[in-house]
Amino acid sequence: MQKAKMNYDAQCPRYLCFVDSVDDIKLETLKSKGLFNLIIRKHSESIELDFRYKEDLGKTGILSIIENGEVQMVEDDFSSLSSSEILFKTNDLIKEERYWECHNYLEELWKRYSGHKKGMVHDLIGIIVSQIKAQMDQWEVGKRVYERSYKALKVHTVPALSLQLPSEFRYPLKISLDVISSSLED
Repeated sequence: MQKAKMNYDAQCPRYLCFVDSVDDIKLETLKSKGLFNLIIRKHSESIELDFRYKEDLGKTGILSIIENGEVQMVEDDFSSLSSSEILFKTNDLIKEERYWECHNYLEELWKRYSGHKKGMVHDLIGIIVSQIKAQMDQWEVGKRVYERSYKALKVHTVPALSLQLPSEFRYPLKISLDVISSSLED
């Protein structure tokens, strides 16, 4: 039975909505119309809603329920992108505090690599996950993940990147992945 639910979830459109305030969110209306798997992440200047919807309402349909927001469908197939393109996109997402999407892109790189490169991307994903945890008010978990990943990047894999990183966990973290691009390019 659970397997059928998972298939249903995967077939339903997934959306990200960015709003300025909780007042812009009509959660009860969304839930009554089929919203599920809601995750709320708080950015410095906005709130990110991540959810699936039982039908494809499109951006216009979602915007009719959520006022004053930005809506996008979630992409989850990055296999056609080169490593350079993924890193370029990831840099932009970091600047916007869109760490969940950044995580998804980096996961694609992680799947492609083995050995040293795979470990480097794994540690970088850990840094990004720490930011996601902060957005979800899981500060202690974020701090532990950050410290573990920071130590691994500094000691084992990417000294140039670790120089950009603060030694203490903080949010938001603004870094550039340009220093590791040459190490990860196709």
